[in-house]
Amino acid sequence: RPLRLRSSYGRTPLVLIMAIGIIGIFAANAASLALPEIQRAFKLNLTSLLELAKWVGLLGTLLAVPMGYLGDRARRVTMYAIGGIVNSIGTLFIGLAPTKAVLYAARSTSTVGDLGPEAVGFSLIADYVPQEYRGQSFAFRAAGRSLGAIIAPITVGLLGQYYSWRLPFVIAGIAGAIVSVWFFRMPEPIRGYHERKAWGAGEDVARRQQEPPSWGEAFRAAWGVRTLRRYAFATPFEEVGTLGFALFFPFFLARTHGVDILQRGIFGAILAFFGLMGLTVGGPLVDRIIGRNPGRVVIISGVANAFNALSILGIIFAPNKWVVLLITAVFASLNSILAPARVAVISQVIPPRIRNLGLATLAYWSLPVFFIFPVIGSVASSHGYRAGLLVFVPFQLIAAVLVMTAGPYVEFDIRSATAAAMAAEEWRRAREEGRAKLLVLRSVDVHYDSVQVLFGVDLDIQEGELIALLGTNGAGKSTLLRAVSGTQEASGGAIVFDGRDITHVPPHEIAKHGIAQTPGGRGIFPGLTVAENLQLAGWLYGEDTKHKDEVEQIFGYFPILRERLGQTAGSLSGGEQQMLTLAQAFLARPKLLMIDELSLGLSPAIVEQLLGIVRAIHERGTTIIIVEQSVNVALTIAERAIFMEKGEVRFDGPTSDLLGRPDIMRAVFLKGGRSLSVGAGPTETVKIREEERANILEVRGLVKRYGGVAAVDGVGFVLREHETLGLIGPNGAGKTTVLEMISGFNPVDAGQVIYDGRDVTMMTPDERANYGLIRRF
Repeated sequence: RPLRLRSSYGRTPLVLIMAIGIIGIFAANAASLALPEIQRAFKLNLTSLLELAKWVGLLGTLLAVPMGYLGDRARRVTMYAIGGIVNSIGTLFIGLAPTKAVLYAARSTSTVGDLGPEAVGFSLIADYVPQEYRGQSFAFRAAGRSLGAIIAPITVGLLGQYYSWRLPFVIAGIAGAIVSVWFFRMPEPIRGYHERKAWGAGEDVARRQQEPPSWGEAFRAAWGVRTLRRYAFATPFEEVGTLGFALFFPFFLARTHGVDILQRGIFGAILAFFGLMGLTVGGPLVDRIIGRNPGRVVIISGVANAFNALSILGIIFAPNKWVVLLITAVFASLNSILAPARVAVISQVIPPRIRNLGLATLAYWSLPVFFIFPVIGSVASSHGYRAGLLVFVPFQLIAAVLVMTAGPYVEFDIRSATAAAMAAEEWRRAREEGRAKLLVLRSVDVHYDSVQVLFGVDLDIQEGELIALLGTNGAGKSTLLRAVSGTQEASGGAIVFDGRDITHVPPHEIAKHGIAQTPGGRGIFPGLTVAENLQLAGWLYGEDTKHKDEVEQIFGYFPILRERLGQTAGSLSGGEQQMLTLAQAFLARPKLLMIDELSLGLSPAIVEQLLGIVRAIHERGTTIIIVEQSVNVALTIAERAIFMEKGEVRFDGPTSDLLGRPDIMRAVFLKGGRSLSVGAGPTETVKIREEERANILEVRGLVKRYGGVAAVDGVGFVLREHETLGLIGPNGAGKTTVLEMISGFNPVDAGQVIYDGRDVTMMTPDERANYGLIRRF
């Protein structure tokens, strides 16, 4: 009922949307009900009609995503009104078409025009109406379609029986144009206003329009919504079941049960009435269920899909048209009760900035439908319409299973959509209070396929800070950097940089916003020369002359790079490669620089040189996050430290406080030690007298050379039964090389490895493993 609607912009826009829906569904139903008459008038066979439906539907599907992208940028009210007018013109000429060619052109025009209302109608209602009333509002729009479906069959039936099947199209075309012109006067709602208000934003913040996303960001963000992804998987199966049934049902009634156009009209009106009754229950019911458990309404929708499959079976084997009517009435009621559920859920899981495009991406998943219809048409032509309808049953059952799997993700996706707005709001509030936050992370989750690595990470980085990011191996440090730089997309939460949501922005766009990441190990292009690597580092700035001055400044920090300009980068030493990596980062002029493992594999003297350019980059205003395994390096350069463990932040504070936390120091230095989450007490030891312990491993005079450089020179030790031996030393000392020689991954140049009394020096790694000598990486 219009009087029960809750809208911030008055009820008129919703009533007009409903009216346009009435007229649109009237035209669509008229086309469906009059198909047998259109077939006779233009001498079309069933295959021709299905081909027409396929190409018209394909046209609309291909244009859906561009229209959705435009809908996230343009004035939606104007798009809706123009689309309604074009659709009305196409509908009018369906009724006036003198030839098959005009009929096809008019049907295509009607489809293209309908794209405007379809592309933006969903987001218009979501932004006109508060979240808690959306189920009823979507039900109200659907009720308009049901009213159109009630009026259309009776009108088409009567006019088609006593006048002409063409007249309903002429009436619908004129009425649709009048209402669409009126819609031009409606106000344009603010995108995401109600979400921001619900999340506690003030009126000025809630009214602030967000920047529209790029193509790349929009698609990544839409694909990152796991509820939407499950719906996408279900779409091709669901569309075959629902659209196919709607297309075949009039033929089934006419050919199998001898139902004429007037009777089909009465049938359609009765079914639409039951659908309308379902909507009056469904709107408020959906709002209540979503308020308590949003995922449950999705699971119930999947169950309804399964019931649809059973209903189609009942219709196929029904003995007469009255049993068909009874089954279809139940079918229509149940579907209408749950009709608002999907759009109400999707309106909350898709971020407001990409509502139109996010929903439009589902259209591409329906593309297979248009190539399946002709196949089903051939089955119906060869084996009858009962056999044709039977094909739809497995499609509905598969859709049911896929829709139900979306249920567990709904609340997670709603939280992620909420986190984006909350993070952006916190950034703005801090900026207004004079606290210059550059980076805000809220509830950030990251998965690699099914393995979750980051768990709800919250982090604030102030402008101009130099932060050390510490943690054990596998704690998620590098993954956190990848999520910020976009090279590994966050699967949940929000990342806001300098006031802009970058959670799903592609890496090359993030780089343009001022974020650079130097990867652990080698960050250079090994096949290119040093000069070419430095040239590539300025890709964002083209022919900017300032780039040349900064290259000269780099040579002041690292004179060796000038001497190596013509040398391939891959032939540089490890330290020189790291110098080149930092030089590239310097030339990129980032606002935020993230350095992964600066000291990896390098001697302390080289590390000290590298720290010089890191300080220089920081002094010119760049905010820096440096991931380090070496606490010594972290304490030397950073004032604030963040410690991560098992994908969560365990400590965030001044680096000086690290010295007062022996549990953290133990976790960083002794990476295999006990985790912070379970405490760090003394471990139990087996008390056996030393002389009673057998030698498990004996290493004698191990030597390993690379060229003329001795990486390991005469190392020997004994490991006895029940002992734990710690092998400690700075980066580059040869610890890993020793382990590789013991385990057989690296052949020895001299020396012996005796394991459990057996000389294993010449054995392969798998042979040693068979004896119980195991290496963990």
